[in-house]
Amino acid sequence: MGPRTRSATSSPTKKALESNSGVAREDLKYSGPQPRLFILPKHLSSDARILFLRHPRDSQLKRYLFDPKSGVFEFTKVIAHSLDPRSVLFATHDEDDEESANSNPSIPSLATGHISKNAEVFVATLIDPIFVAIPLLKTSTPGGDKRLLQSLDDLLDSFETKSNHLRHIVCNEIYRKRLEQRLEAICDTVDAGEKMFRLNEEKLTREILAEARQAATKGLPASLEERFVTRALESPILSVKREEEAVIATMKRPHDGFDEDDPGDAGLEFTDAAPIPPLSSVSTEQAVDDENAPKEIVDLLRLRTAVTFITSSYLPKDLSTLISLRLQSEDSPIKFTPLEQHLKHLAKLREEAMASRSLSDFSRKRGPVEDEGALEERAEKKRKQEEEEKRKKANESRGVRDLKKVNVTGMKKMSDFFKKPPTAKSKS
Repeated sequence: MGPRTRSATSSPTKKALESNSGVAREDLKYSGPQPRLFILPKHLSSDARILFLRHPRDSQLKRYLFDPKSGVFEFTKVIAHSLDPRSVLFATHDEDDEESANSNPSIPSLATGHISKNAEVFVATLIDPIFVAIPLLKTSTPGGDKRLLQSLDDLLDSFETKSNHLRHIVCNEIYRKRLEQRLEAICDTVDAGEKMFRLNEEKLTREILAEARQAATKGLPASLEERFVTRALESPILSVKREEEAVIATMKRPHDGFDEDDPGDAGLEFTDAAPIPPLSSVSTEQAVDDENAPKEIVDLLRLRTAVTFITSSYLPKDLSTLISLRLQSEDSPIKFTPLEQHLKHLAKLREEAMASRSLSDFSRKRGPVEDEGALEERAEKKRKQEEEEKRKKANESRGVRDLKKVNVTGMKKMSDFFKKPPTAKSKS
C-alpha cells in the first residue's frame, strides 16, 4: 500500500483564493537589481555624478557624490541594529511612473512595490576638499623622501594609481578654484605662472585643530559625547565603611538626693570616656563623587575626541601619528596637560575604589554582620519550623512511627508489583 497523501481541496472558494494568490505573487516579484535608499542634498546641479575615489585613510575605492557647485559628498551607511531588524518598502505614488512602467513591461520597475530585507540607508555627507587632495599631496618624488613644490596637474601625473574620476574632479574649473583655496591652508605655496603646492605638516595640524574646535563648539554627536566624554570623566564610586560609635557624654550629677557638698563625692570628676566600639558595627556603602570636572577639562576632552575622530577617519596612519606627536610636543598650539593630570587623578581614584570594593567583598564573605531585626526574624522562623515538626509528630500514630524504624534496604516498593513486565527480546 502506497503512502497516504493529502487530497486536493474540493472547495471552490479555496481554489479561487489559491489561484489569485499565485498570480499576485508573480506580479509582485521584482527581478531587477537590489534597490538601495540614498538621501541626497536637495539642490544638486545636472552635472552631479557618483564617482569612485580612493579613501584618504585606507586607499580603498569607495563611492562619492560629486557636484561642481556643492562639493564632494561621502556616503555614510546607516543600518539597523542586529537585535532590532528592520525592512524598507519601496513603492511609487506618482501616476506617471505607473504609466511608464505599464507601457514598457520588459523594464524592471518598482511601480508594484518592493520590500528590501536590509534596512540600509546611505546618507550623503559633505567633506572638506582637503581630504580629497591628501592622497595626491602624500605622493613622494623619485629623488627621495623630500617633497618638491608641484602643481595639481603634476601631482595627478605622479599619482601612483591613475584615477580618471579624480582627474575629473581636479580638472573641473568650478571646483578647482575651491580646491586650491583649501590647499593653501595646509601647504607651502609658490605662484610661478600656476600655483604649486607642498604639504606642510604644521599647517595641517593647525587646520585639523581648527576643524575639531569648530565641531566641539557645535556639539559632538550623542554617542561620542556619552562614550568618550561623559564616561571618561565619571567619578568612581568608593565604598566607605561607617561605624557607629558609642560615646559616653559628659554630664553633671543631677539633684537626685545627693548633696553637691557631700564630702563623699569630693575629688570625683565626670569626664568624657574613650569611645567604646559597638557590639555590632554596621557597614554601609556610600557613593563618594568627586567634584565635577571643570569646564576647561570638559572642553579639552571634547576637543581631543574630535581631533582623534578626524585623524582616524580621514588621514593616513602615518599622518595621523605625526599629528598626535605634534599635539603632545612642547611646540603644540594647545596644551592637554591639565586634561592628562585630571585623567590620571581619576584613574588613581578608580584603583582605590576597586581595592576598597574587593576588601569589602572579602570581609562580607568572611562573616556578614546582621542587625537585630534580621536575627529576630531568623529566630522566629526557626521557632515556627520546630513547632510545625512537633505538631506533625504528635498527629502520627504508633504504627507509623514503628514503620519508620524498620530497615527497608533492599526491599521492593509496592508500586514495583503493579508494573508491566518488560517484553522479551526476539532471538535472531
